[in-house]
Amino acid sequence: MGYDLLFKVGAGIVMLLVAFGVGFVKGYDHGSKKLQDLLIAQAAAATRMVAKQGEEAAKTEAIVRPAVVKVRTVTETIVKEIPIYVQEPAVHCVVPNGFVVLHDAAAIGSPPSPPSESDRIDSGYGLTQVLEANAHNLGALRECRVKLGETIKFYNQLRKQ
Repeated sequence: MGYDLLFKVGAGIVMLLVAFGVGFVKGYDHGSKKLQDLLIAQAAAATRMVAKQGEEAAKTEAIVRPAVVKVRTVTETIVKEIPIYVQEPAVHCVVPNGFVVLHDAAAIGSPPSPPSESDRIDSGYGLTQVLEANAHNLGALRECRVKLGETIKFYNQLRKQ
């Protein structure tokens, strides 16, 4: 009789464990399905957002491109006018190495190297070459300003949506 009771208790425990196991597996499958559905929904939302951003970027590019072309046209016009505005004897004027050292230091935002005797020697760069380089550099700066301004507008439009 002692074994009979022990057998019944043991059988009951086994049945509880089986029921728990089946419930656990069933619940795990249900949770996995929910997680999978959530991940699919997130991927779809991300795809829609990327598509919308692409549309907005294309609109911004359509606005930026003509402005950049205009800046480049103005820059090229200025460069073409250099020989008209810079004439003899300035055409043959060559800047000293010291000018180049200071110009390059200003361009990279770094203190110049200590002065030396070689700073007084001609650099080989004429005023017209320096002016042409500066016109191109400032044109590139204006292009960056146009692009930045339009990018800020684009960002603000995205934030409003």
